[in-house]
This record gives sequence, structure tokens and C-alpha cells, in this order.
Amino acid sequence: MIPSLIEEINLRGLEINEINLGNTNRPIAGDKCWVINCEIKDTCNFWLSFEKEDISSLKSISLSKPNQKPSIIESFLIDEKRITLKLIISRVLQRLNGQKLIGVN
Repeated sequence: MIPSLIEEINLRGLEINEINLGNTNRPIAGDKCWVINCEIKDTCNFWLSFEKEDISSLKSISLSKPNQKPSIIESFLIDEKRITLKLIISRVLQRLNGQKLIGVN
């Protein structure tokens, strides 16, 4: 998932400072789960959290502007029956665009 996410973000003319996956504490809630943390240069940070080591498990997303901490955890793809990597990546980008963090609205 991470290589595809990097590719899609780079295609939009954005640069990733750091991206990683770890079994760590979810932002705000502090519970332990699998988290993809991505810092997009001069744009935003996002944390995509998975309850289990499975893309079909419950997911949440948190966003923040650079050098800020996230303040909200939102459920992510809760109504989708068939979860694919492509769907996750497209919805992450859609979410970032919806917050006017990437792209043109």
C-alpha cells in the first residue's frame, strides 16, 4: 500500500517527507493498532489506523496541518463491503482534497 500511496501523492506534485507503518498508538485515542503515518511536505500529516493487521478491519483517519497535532479521529470506509488497496488510496486522497489540503477544489 505504501509504495502506491507514495506514487499517487507524487503524481499530484507533492513530496512526502516521511511515511511509515507501525504497530503503535493511534493519535488522540492512544490505543495500540496498525498506523500508517504520512507527512506531506508543507501540506499536512495524516494517520490511517487499522484495528488489525488486515485492510478489511475497522479503520480511522486523522489529519493535521504541518507541525500541529490531530484533533479528530474519523471513521474511514465503514460502509464499504469490499475493501481494496486502490479504494483505500483513492479515499485517502479524496479526504485530503475535501479538506483542501491537496489539489484544487
